[in-house]
Amino acid sequence: MTTKSGGDEPSIGAAQKHVKDALYQLHRTLNWVGNPGLTDRIDNRRDNQSQHFVKGDGIYEDFSDDFQPGKWSYEVALVNPCLDYDAALEDEKVDMILRGCYESLDVDGADINFRIIGHR
Repeated sequence: MTTKSGGDEPSIGAAQKHVKDALYQLHRTLNWVGNPGLTDRIDNRRDNQSQHFVKGDGIYEDFSDDFQPGKWSYEVALVNPCLDYDAALEDEKVDMILRGCYESLDVDGADINFRIIGHR
């Protein structure tokens, strides 16, 4: 999500608007953590050219036929280049939203790492 600040420059900050889209993205992601249909979903998106691999295509081909979701470790990354990460930790409301994101990752004992990628 990029918000504009009057001109063409992205608005960098730590307001709730900077984490709202990432929060929605996180909840969509949680539907697929540990889901045995994940590889079918990826294959369908690749066939429709709505998704492609930037890196790891060969690795995916190696495991996709024998995918066992309960044996995997997952990494969920919230990405917003306009989110000022340091300021977000100081804003009580934004920090609470981010903590809620982290706590929602406790999915049936799945091994999930959480990362926030923003502006530094």
